[in-house]
Amino acid sequence: MKYWPALILAFSLFTTSPIGSAFCAEKKAKSLEERVSRMEKIADMFTLNGFIRLRANSYNNFDLDEDVKEDNHNDFIDIRSFLSLKVQSNAWSAVVSIDVAGNDFNDGALLGNEDPGKNGRIELDLRHAYIQYKKDLMLRLGRQPARLGHGIVANIVRDMAKVGWGFQRFGLTGIYVKGAEGITQTTASTRNSRRVLGASNGADQDLDAFGLALNAPSLLEKRLSLQLYTMRKFDTTDNNRYAEHMLVGLSADGALFQDFSYQLEANYMGGKTANGAQGATANERADIEAVMVYADGTYNYGNFFGGVAFGFGSGDNDPTDREFNNFPSFFMDETGFTYTYIFSDDLHGYDGRSSDNGFGSGFANVTWIQAHCKYLWRQLTIEGSYTYLRATKSQLVGSGPLGLSPTTSSSRSRDIGDEIDAHLSYDFDEHVRVYIKAGIFFPGRIYGNADSAVKSEAGLEFRF
Repeated sequence: MKYWPALILAFSLFTTSPIGSAFCAEKKAKSLEERVSRMEKIADMFTLNGFIRLRANSYNNFDLDEDVKEDNHNDFIDIRSFLSLKVQSNAWSAVVSIDVAGNDFNDGALLGNEDPGKNGRIELDLRHAYIQYKKDLMLRLGRQPARLGHGIVANIVRDMAKVGWGFQRFGLTGIYVKGAEGITQTTASTRNSRRVLGASNGADQDLDAFGLALNAPSLLEKRLSLQLYTMRKFDTTDNNRYAEHMLVGLSADGALFQDFSYQLEANYMGGKTANGAQGATANERADIEAVMVYADGTYNYGNFFGGVAFGFGSGDNDPTDREFNNFPSFFMDETGFTYTYIFSDDLHGYDGRSSDNGFGSGFANVTWIQAHCKYLWRQLTIEGSYTYLRATKSQLVGSGPLGLSPTTSSSRSRDIGDEIDAHLSYDFDEHVRVYIKAGIFFPGRIYGNADSAVKSEAGLEFRF
């Protein structure tokens, strides 16, 4: 113990000397550097992104498929926002995403949905919540996106499990979808829509689906991407309240030469309808036999893009043959495929109504051709299109593309109409943009004497 004072004195002299000070400073710097490095590694595990979008919307005369042919007008302002957090640790990752003040992104104010934040309430929808392992194989469990092809037949969020294997240039994915939780239901008398998350009677828990998808993302020197898929729904309800769709499809994306790109998709839909559906009796299902084809080719010349798109969806005009031929969607929400701004998005597409899967993203009993173009100038993007639409099978004048609207006419028509759309957007930087969308749909004889439908939207979006 008698040596302790000498040792303490020696240590004090060393730490106060130039050499000792430099040594201690180096150790402190290394310790601080290690702590900063650990914090950076932890921060790198987290990825946060999302957007806030302020929209001013205007709709005019959207009741083309109803008895009342009078014009109606609806203007409203809303805010859509989305927030997603991803945590990554080696082969494991977890994602949680929230849709704030939204109804599955549908244009619900038109259908009577409450405006976001009404009476001081802000609606929060859990959009994604899943865990993923990806190394030799991919395993993903939880609420996650379900998309096949170009999103024409399946584009939605569902509670599901995915297992994928990769081998050489191909990948195989097995899919199990649990339930129809979160389906949108409609009150028939008012057409008001609302999201139902886990109905108390359990009615939305009895529709499961299984599927396989074969992916070939880089064929022909990465100039061709293919996806072959099949899915089947199983309805376990006592009264057969859901359709049991059976889907087989093929989609392709690719390029010919340097300046020409294309998209192709073909789907076959079989299976059985729900009890009492069109073509079925009250206590029996009808057979589903429906097909669709989609093709788009675009040529790029400098900043100009021009192309032609074509779509065909099978149709049905005989409700007594116990066979359903109108091409439907498998699983769909508002963020799925659309080829026009009004007809395939609202009038004959998914717009939050419980029956909207029957419109098949605008392909149910519709054949169409479209000319489209896009021009890029600095941060400005200008897009436009003209679409000509015909019914695959003729319907009574005034009854609509599916022949469901009441009419007194005995003559038939295949004239659905045509549509002109325009889209202008300007990016201030990578985070902020403004945009304007507008369209006008000129209904044909299949809608009777309905006036033109007009829709416009102006928005300011901040992305991060």
